[in-house]
Amino acid sequence: MAIDNAELGKLVDDNEKTHNQLSELKAELEKVGENWTLFVDHLNQHPDTIRIEESKIVLKDEQHDDRILLKSELDIARVLSQLDEFQRASRRKQHLEMKLSEVGKGYIVDGLKNRKPPPATSLPN
Repeated sequence: MAIDNAELGKLVDDNEKTHNQLSELKAELEKVGENWTLFVDHLNQHPDTIRIEESKIVLKDEQHDDRILLKSELDIARVLSQLDEFQRASRRKQHLEMKLSEVGKGYIVDGLKNRKPPPATSLPN
């Protein structure tokens, strides 16, 4: 399959943008999962320590400190929308990867998959 430089550049750019979008969406979904796990654990073990306020839910942790979850973070419609967006981006990424492989540029796909995130920087004390 022949492809000109402009098309290839757009394909590579779209692939990288989709890759980055997927990474961000996955991180958001992981955070949602952590929040739901924390909430469900409190529902199962310490429902009496849950305080529901206007826009947030306050949970007491083991050290009796407050853990705050925004109600919007537990909104099932929002979570399902985020999941849908992640799945659409995943399908788009698969399509872009297939196109790159078809034009002999599979190494670009491999490079993004193997790319390591930048090291975390520590804040000064």
